[in-house]
Amino acid sequence: MFKFVVLAALVASAVAIPANSRISHTNEANITDHNYLVSIQHLGAHECGGTIIGDRWIVTAAHCTERLDHVQISVHAGVTNFNEVGQKGEVAYVYQHPDYNNKTMENDISVLELFDPLTFDLTVGAALLPTAGSTPVVGSVATISGWGATQEGGWTSEHLRDLEVKILDDATCKEDHSGVTANSFCANAHRGGPCHGDFGGPLVDDSKVLVGVMSWSRGCEHPEYDAVYTNVGSFVVFINDKIASSGPR
Repeated sequence: MFKFVVLAALVASAVAIPANSRISHTNEANITDHNYLVSIQHLGAHECGGTIIGDRWIVTAAHCTERLDHVQISVHAGVTNFNEVGQKGEVAYVYQHPDYNNKTMENDISVLELFDPLTFDLTVGAALLPTAGSTPVVGSVATISGWGATQEGGWTSEHLRDLEVKILDDATCKEDHSGVTANSFCANAHRGGPCHGDFGGPLVDDSKVLVGVMSWSRGCEHPEYDAVYTNVGSFVVFINDKIASSGPR
């Protein structure tokens, strides 16, 4: 399904960090199947995926917001093709995790607050947050979705795609990625994965719980390697603190 797009920096044991991402070897999908998914755009161009968790709240990866001013970012919800406008949300605040490390990709998570609420309907909805401190069940299947490239170095996909992946145990994960930390985990479909344009997007279980955020991988052309996801359960307190500290608009 998705392939990850990686940055030209290496993580730990020569693991590249993604800038954008897309799902390779995946299935075409409709936004009604993943109505929590948004296109995060930088100056009008698709940059990353994100996940709606409330009518004014989006979760994405910290590497998607690093060094960007909130006025440069917009959120587009309810679109199967990211060139469609759908519901456009202007970003009021970017809450990037204060301990995000762009070398190790530790704490790769950001929360976006919108000026105005999104209107929920068949094409726009919210994913659920997991229990604080939880981790996905090893061996369980979850779904990634996004507009990432279908091959390394390729253009992002205008049409939404998705792919089912299996959650892996820590030992298997660290065989491929020595830089994986306690707040992340691996998943693999062995026929595809996130690519540039997909990163920051959701990994959601069959109960519509946001268990992971697509963080990084070795690259789109290596589906045999596991992709790495930020474990959302490790950051539920951080997310809820940001929501609670925001005043009404």
